[in-house]
Amino acid sequence: MVQRGASLSKQKLREILSDKWQRLNSLYWIIDKEGKKVHFRMNPDQERLFENMWYMNLILKDRQRGFTTVIDLYILDECIFNENVEGGIIAHREEDAKKIFRRKIKFPYDNLPDQIKVARPTTTNRIDELAFPNNSVVYVSTSMRSGTLQYLHLSEFGKVCAKFPDKAREIVSGSFEAVQPGQIIFVESTAEGREGYFYEYCRMAQAVQKDGRQLTKLDFKFFFYGWPDDPEKVLDEPFPLTEADNRYFRELESKIGRKLLDRQKWWWAAKKTILREEMKKENPGTPEEAFEAAIEGAYYSAQFMQIREEGRIIDVPYTPGIRVDTWWDLGWDDSTAIWFTQTVGKEIHVIDYYENANEGLLHYAKILEEKSDERGFRYGRHVGPHDIEVHELGPGKTRKEQARELEDKSTERVYCINFEVAPKIESQMDGIEAVRNILPYCWFDKSHTEINFDKKSVGLACLEAYRKEYNEKTESYHSRPLHNWAAHGAKAFETLAMGKPFEGGEFGDLSGVVL
Repeated sequence: MVQRGASLSKQKLREILSDKWQRLNSLYWIIDKEGKKVHFRMNPDQERLFENMWYMNLILKDRQRGFTTVIDLYILDECIFNENVEGGIIAHREEDAKKIFRRKIKFPYDNLPDQIKVARPTTTNRIDELAFPNNSVVYVSTSMRSGTLQYLHLSEFGKVCAKFPDKAREIVSGSFEAVQPGQIIFVESTAEGREGYFYEYCRMAQAVQKDGRQLTKLDFKFFFYGWPDDPEKVLDEPFPLTEADNRYFRELESKIGRKLLDRQKWWWAAKKTILREEMKKENPGTPEEAFEAAIEGAYYSAQFMQIREEGRIIDVPYTPGIRVDTWWDLGWDDSTAIWFTQTVGKEIHVIDYYENANEGLLHYAKILEEKSDERGFRYGRHVGPHDIEVHELGPGKTRKEQARELEDKSTERVYCINFEVAPKIESQMDGIEAVRNILPYCWFDKSHTEINFDKKSVGLACLEAYRKEYNEKTESYHSRPLHNWAAHGAKAFETLAMGKPFEGGEFGDLSGVVL
């Protein structure tokens, strides 16, 4: 360990400076999680990244693992000890950029041994840049388009993608392009929903990893760091575990292939009482779990935490003898979404979901027939939103009327969907509240509605991703929903919530039973 201002012998200094590992673990001082000035030494997670890093490094992680620190020290070290190096660090907000510069760049530099600072004095006096006489410089900002970078670090890129999609596009088209193939990029973040570049990059990188294909310089290498691997995430005092907790631990143990310690379980259960629906996002156990977690601003995050805790996303088979009802959101120029349900006593069994875009009603009529042939469905009610009774200019008929007389001219077959109309939703929050009220009665078939990491938008993903629109200028949420890929599935579920008869805690009047 080298103290600030210490005078080193030439031999000792030469030994340290000749090896990057030695420099990183000997020269730098940082502010730790407790706000204390400490000498930096890599922890096991940071060592794993250092020893296995690639040209393109993609890091999905839980909270407080120290990757911002080690990556930014890595870039700072490259700029101090090598000529003509440009390193860029991008944070998702201005205040985060300032904090990173102050704590991760300026503070470590200011506390270097005097001999090094004399040899590498700074040549700038800015709050977002350190430049050195060797023509190397490190920048910290919220975006970078100009110049040519040898090192780039994107911090919390998942949040950028979720809250600032335009900024995410600018980073990908501008900042990524400033780094030539063969240079180094680090992208690290906690998860923030199943959309955007960060999710897609993780999905593709995992697919490459699974296939065992040799990485190219333009492929991301995938790193995942979950809470079971963090030795600090333990609690020595026993904490009561619920049946839902124990169910989660059993499932997680089967996925990671090892048993959890009681001290780990106590920590997780205690922390969950504080973080609630944010728990899996901030502390995922698997990559899939990270992306199934609550999204900031999501309307149904609390309800889906309860659904998962109660184990209501399982194999829910089709029950012969009970009619299948369908619930629709019919897009005009975009997607149409359909939920398939069966009512069993007080429970709504959500057994299938279908969505497509730019197709006519005939296409969806054929889908109903296909599912009837493949899964044995016998249909009851087909319920659409109130606007299916609006006349279209071309045919002069409402879509409700059109659906009763659908002809496939290539086969001369005629299809009929006899729509009912759900009550009109007077305000957006009325539909959202109706869904919140009905979700406690829903069981979802995992194989036909649950998210698959190789897919983007199946039914449950839409419900869990449906969220408020974010205002980038005020950095706050609007009261209105965001109209993105998740909206169609969510709106179709509002048709279900508004159109389902509900009295006294039971649904329907057994009219769906085939006698």
